[in-house]
Amino acid sequence: MNRKLGILVLLALAILFVGCSKEEDNVPLRELEKISINVIKEQKMKQGISYEMELVNKSDLTIKQNNVFLSYPLKMKNGYSDNKFKVLAEGNKLNIKPKQKVKLTAFLPLNWLVP
Repeated sequence: MNRKLGILVLLALAILFVGCSKEEDNVPLRELEKISINVIKEQKMKQGISYEMELVNKSDLTIKQNNVFLSYPLKMKNGYSDNKFKVLAEGNKLNIKPKQKVKLTAFLPLNWLVP
């Protein structure tokens, strides 16, 4: 489960980084590394899994727009496969200032988790 969560967070961060701006085209990697998404709570239910997350902007940049998506890779007989289904987290917002925290929530239906 930790491997899946790691892939999930990396996907979300990759999408998030596209929205960073300080009126420059090239954002230094050291600034992007200061932006994180942490899972605060994971709740398993009959219908699926609910996640509560916190996006923390410790950079000196304003995140102009963020869209965090969650998805799980599908477990196949001979490994894992990409899952075309993804969920947009709720709570995304515009202009996340430096040092600001944003709470996000997402729900992944159980029928997406089982191939």
